[in-house]
Order: sequence, then C-alpha cells, then structure tokens
Amino acid sequence: MQQERNFVRTKEDVNRLDGRSVVAIGRYEAIPKPMKGKVTKELPKDHAVLRLVDGTRVYLEALDSRRSRRPQAELDQFNGRQVYVAGTAHKQMPARGAGLIAPCLSEISEIREIGPEEANNQ
Repeated sequence: MQQERNFVRTKEDVNRLDGRSVVAIGRYEAIPKPMKGKVTKELPKDHAVLRLVDGTRVYLEALDSRRSRRPQAELDQFNGRQVYVAGTAHKQMPARGAGLIAPCLSEISEIREIGPEEANNQ
C-alpha cells in the first residue's frame, strides 16, 4: 500500500502539516545565515530557503543544526531552481535555545529539481 504524500506549497500547508513528513515544492534560494544585529561584512551564501508559491520562506534545516549549512555542490546545483524537498515540516523552527521564529524543513532526505509542469501536477 503506497503512503499518501503530504505536499507543501503554502504557509497554510506548513502549519497544517506541522511535525509530519512532507514534500515541499518551491524555488531554492541560497542565503547567508541570518544574524542578529547589523552585519557589516558580506556573509557567504551557505544556507538555503525554499520560497513557496505564496512567498513564504522555509529554511532548510534548523539554524542550530550542522545540517543547516548546505553543501556547496547542492547550492550550485539548485540555487534559483524549482525543486521538491522531502523532509519534516515545522511551522516554527525547532531550536535548543533562542532561535529564529520561522518555518523550516528538517531531516531532509531528498532535494530534486523539477520542471514547471511537474510542480503544477503535484
């Protein structure tokens, strides 16, 4: 029996599927790690978000996780492209201390580029 997939395309989907395994669809964007206060130098774009169709930014892994720093090959391959990401949805990033209040995907098992027609059919 095939398991039904939970698709995430909007912030509402993230909220509804909080804590569940999902496939999120959006545009991969390489970003610098968010920092508190004023940043005076340009930081490397070594983290990533998935921009959903409604503009919501979903971080790839919680920022206090080592996995939040994305591999350079992944950043180069997917930046600016439409992808699907398999992982666990969180409407608020889990953190062991003070953290960014933002949605994220954790336990990411796959990132794959998709074409526009495939994104619309999911």
